[in-house]
Amino acid sequence: MSSLLSNKYSGVVAKGMEVVQLFDSHTTKLRVAVDWNAAGIAAGLPRNLCIKSNWSGMFDDVDIHVLEARFYHFLTDKLTVPTATCYYADWDNDGSGHGVVVLEDLIDHGGKFDHSTQHCGVDGIAASLADLAKLHGGLWDSPLITPEAAPWLPTSMDVPVDYVQVRIM
Repeated sequence: MSSLLSNKYSGVVAKGMEVVQLFDSHTTKLRVAVDWNAAGIAAGLPRNLCIKSNWSGMFDDVDIHVLEARFYHFLTDKLTVPTATCYYADWDNDGSGHGVVVLEDLIDHGGKFDHSTQHCGVDGIAASLADLAKLHGGLWDSPLITPEAAPWLPTSMDVPVDYVQVRIM
C-alpha cells in the first residue's frame, strides 16, 4: 500500500494494515483498515479503503477490471455525479484484462456489498436505473468519450443478437 500510494502522496507509509472483509463476486473487493504515518494523515488518506480487482480468477475473459481502473483514472473528475474517491488506479496493457483500484470504503457512508445474484426488488432496480441515467446523462454527447478521445471505452456490450432475441421472447 505504501508503494502504490507514495507515487501520488509523497512520503506516505502504511505502518500497518488489517483485512476487514474479503468479498468475492464478479470483482474481488478487499476492505482494509490502514494505519498511516503522519504524511498519510496530513494527505487526508482515510483509515478504511476498498481494493478492487479480479483475484477470484473468475471472469478472466472480460476486461471490466481494466475498464473500471481507466474510468476512475480518466473520467471521474469530469463527472457531474459523485463517485467514490479513488486513491489509485492502474491496469495492465497486455490484454489480460487485469486492473486494480484503491477507493474510499463506501461502507463508511452507508454503502453495502451485495452479490449480483441477490434480488434487489423493483425499487432497487428503479433507483439503479435513475443513477445510471444521471451518470450517462452527465457525459451525453461529451467529446471526452468519443472513440478518438477514449479508444479504451467500448461502445457496446457485444451481446450476440440471438441471445437478446431469446431473452426478450
